[in-house]
Parts: sequence; structure tokens; C-alpha cells
Amino acid sequence: MDKYNKYNIQSVNNISNGKCIFSKKYSTHILTQKTPVMYYIMRGNGIVWVDKIKYNVSEHQSIFVRPSSECSFECGDEECEILFVCFTGVEYMWLISHTAFTSGLSVTQKIDLPDPEKLFNITVDGKGEIYQNARINAKLCNLLSYYIEYFPATKEEYNRYVLSATKYIELNYRNSDFTATDVSNYLKLDRSYLYKLFKAEMGVSVHDYINKLRISRAGSLLASSNLSIKDVATESGFADQMYFSRLFKKKKNLTPSQYRQYFKDSQQSNI
Repeated sequence: MDKYNKYNIQSVNNISNGKCIFSKKYSTHILTQKTPVMYYIMRGNGIVWVDKIKYNVSEHQSIFVRPSSECSFECGDEECEILFVCFTGVEYMWLISHTAFTSGLSVTQKIDLPDPEKLFNITVDGKGEIYQNARINAKLCNLLSYYIEYFPATKEEYNRYVLSATKYIELNYRNSDFTATDVSNYLKLDRSYLYKLFKAEMGVSVHDYINKLRISRAGSLLASSNLSIKDVATESGFADQMYFSRLFKKKKNLTPSQYRQYFKDSQQSNI
């Protein structure tokens, strides 16, 4: 039986990482995840199929798989050891957009990462304290920085529609009337076509991206201001306070009031 050891999961950032040890006894190993995932081959070799395209891979090569892609691995050696990290998040996909992955690169040339196991060990044990979340974010950004350095995107490789969409959204998401339809109208693209482009590049839909920014701003306001919950919702782009509260709890696992109290308690404990 294959060994499959996940280290930890950081739910707030939707980041998980771990190590796969595959055996040649089993013909095919599915690598596709529900979120974007980066793999790094520590030991062994084999064949990777990404959307029916075959790649021969060996130690120190990396594989980037989007949720929309089908990816499987056939072990060439008796045993192969592969590190991985799965993630979602606007800031991380923004970093990916600065690599050649944005133009379709799935399998890289060999890259000698310094201490790969440490680089890929993103998550930490704990209760999600602010300082721990900051370190987790820094770890993933540090890992992705190597791919920006070694496999950079040229300006021509960026999906111009997606970049234009993200910039337009960041300027307008605080307007409660702003929707995905406004983005498609601005770009003069069919909404379903924009959805496919955006989902393929960013890992989320335009609608979800807008809500991610709104929830992120709401979290910042709850932690740093004395605005009422209603005003926080309004300032973050939500016209409906009840909808805001439901969505916030779904994304953060805490109600807006509980989230604010959590930060107050954290500050008091540090005094």
C-alpha cells in the first residue's frame, strides 16, 4: 500500500502540505486535488500525465497542477518520494501569475531547491494564532518565490484578460452593486468565457474572488476598528448584513462578532 503522510492543514489559509511515497506495485497514482498543488520529486522517477500529455520526470523536477487539470503519476523506480503543497488564496495565485505556469507550463526542468523538505513544510501545529498565520503565509510566499526566480513569466505570457479583471475588481469590490457581470461588461467578454479563463488562472470564479476580497477587508476592519457589524459589511461591499454574516462564518469558521472578540482577547493576552 502506498504511504501518504499529510503533515498539517491550516484551514484559515486553505493550505496543506505533506509527502507522498509511491510504490511501483501500483500502476497509477492520481495527483489532481481540489485546489492548485505544487509537487517536487525528492527521489525516484516516473511518468506524469497532465491533461493527456506525457512527461518523463525525475528527481528535482516540479509539477504544478490546477484543479481543472487531470494529472496522474506512474512510478518508474521501486519507490518514489514526492513533496507537495496545496493552496488557495488570491495572494498566492497572484504570485503564480508571475511564473511560466500561467502560460501553461506544467512540468519544470530540474531545480535544486535549498532544503526542499523545509521549504515544503509550510504548515505548523497550533491554534491559528496571528503570528502563526503570518509565518505560514511567509513560508508559502518564500517557496513560490523560487519558482518566480527560476521560471518567470514574460509580460506576453500573462493572461491579459485575467490581469485586467483582477485590477478592475480590486478597484471596485467595495461597491455593493459590483458583480461579475460588471467585470465581463468592462472587458467586453461573454460572462461564461470569462468564468473559464478566470477559474483556470486563479483557481476561483470571478464571484468568489470578489467575495474573497470583501471578506478579507471585513476581517481587517473587525480586527482594527470599532465599526458596527453593519458598517463593516457596508464598507466591505456587502449590502445585506445577514448574507455577510453567513458568508463570513462559512469562510472564517467564526461569526463577525466572535472574530472581533478573538482579536480583542489576543491583544489583551499579549499585554
